[in-house]
Formats: sequence, structure tokens, C-alpha cells
Amino acid sequence: IVRDPHSMRNILYRYGCFLIGDPSTSTRPMQRLPKERQDAARGLQYIERAAEEYGCLDASKKLSADLYMSGRHPEIPRDLDKVMYWYLKGAQNGDGESAWQLAVLFMSGMIPVHRGLKKKWLQIGDKLGHKDATRLLELSKNHKPLELKEARKRLRHLDKEKKIEKYLATDSKKTCSNK
Repeated sequence: IVRDPHSMRNILYRYGCFLIGDPSTSTRPMQRLPKERQDAARGLQYIERAAEEYGCLDASKKLSADLYMSGRHPEIPRDLDKVMYWYLKGAQNGDGESAWQLAVLFMSGMIPVHRGLKKKWLQIGDKLGHKDATRLLELSKNHKPLELKEARKRLRHLDKEKKIEKYLATDSKKTCSNK
């Protein structure tokens, strides 16, 4: 019986990944369970236990980003609620990347919330040392909303740039007649 929590969480996490068929976490990179013997439901139970009971950050990240968010595994459906739950668990365990990913979900509109909650997760990501969260917070402090007149001016400028690019792309075949 393994009594060391660190060893136990690694065993649970790696065995769960092995049951799912993920070769990246096995002790030998080429070791993989044949498809007919893979068991996604049991593998998820082991990975979730490693994250829940032992605070394994790798397990939280695997559950949120790789399994529930991406939908790469055919037997594991996408589930935004579980993605949020496991990113939250990762952030509670001190992972800045998890807090940053939650902020990105809020900012992208995948999770509809008010502006204060978006900023809160950026601040948490910043406190946990995530560099992108820190940069975005700095940008938001100095950012003032554009007035309608200024926004229209910038849009006209962008439209002119597109026309110039189109002109340059179509006239690239013309050569000078003066040899």
C-alpha cells in the first residue's frame, strides 16, 4: 500500500491516463493500452480522484483542457461546466495558468458574465504569477474606450489599407515599359 500522497497522486493520474489511452504520461513513451482494453470512464475516475483528493495540478489541467474542453477523446463529451470546475480547482491549488484560462473563457464570451468577474480572474492569475494575465491587466488599466468619432476614423483608415493591399497584390505582374 502506498502511503505517500505525492506517489499516490502520480499513480492515480498516470494509471487513469493509461486507461484512457494517453501515451504521453506513461513511464515509457511507447507504452499504450490497446483500444479494445481502454476504459475511459474508469480512467476519468482515477484522474478526477488524483485532482480532487490529492490536488494534482496535472490532473486538473488534463481534465479541463485536454479531455472536457477539446473533445479529442471519442468517449468523453465536451462539458463546459466540468471545464470550469477543473480550472477552478487548479486555480485553488495555486496554478496561475488555470486562473488565466478561466479569465479567457469569461473574456471570450463562452461563459456569459459581468465585467467584474472577468477582471477578478485576471487579478487572480496575476497574483499566481501568470505573465499574460499581468500584461492584460496592465493594458486594461491604461485602456480608455474609444469615442464613436475616433472609432469610425480608425475603421476608415483600415478600409483604405485594405484597398492599398488589394491594389498592390493585383498590380504585381505589371512591368515597366521603359527598358
